[in-house]
Amino acid sequence: WSMVGIIAISVIITWLYNNSNGSVFMSTFTHATFSTTVGLFGVFLPMTLDLGIIRVIITVALAAAIVILFGYKKLTRKERSSDMGLPAANAT
Repeated sequence: WSMVGIIAISVIITWLYNNSNGSVFMSTFTHATFSTTVGLFGVFLPMTLDLGIIRVIITVALAAAIVILFGYKKLTRKERSSDMGLPAANAT
């Protein structure tokens, strides 16, 4: 269950980064908030298997909602290598 939750939070943070004009602050803030919340639940509530699964289900549902509502294209950066001043991959 842990790996599924990690992939889901990665989708959420990637979407936030790409849709906030590359704001590292938003990505870091979201990661810190998520980690703090998980840590507080671990302190105040015994982390049973049921609570862990509920947390993963909520995270996966949020990630799925982002992909369904905004589309998978919002998970990629808009610039291509030629737009960023880098040489194209097939250039000689």
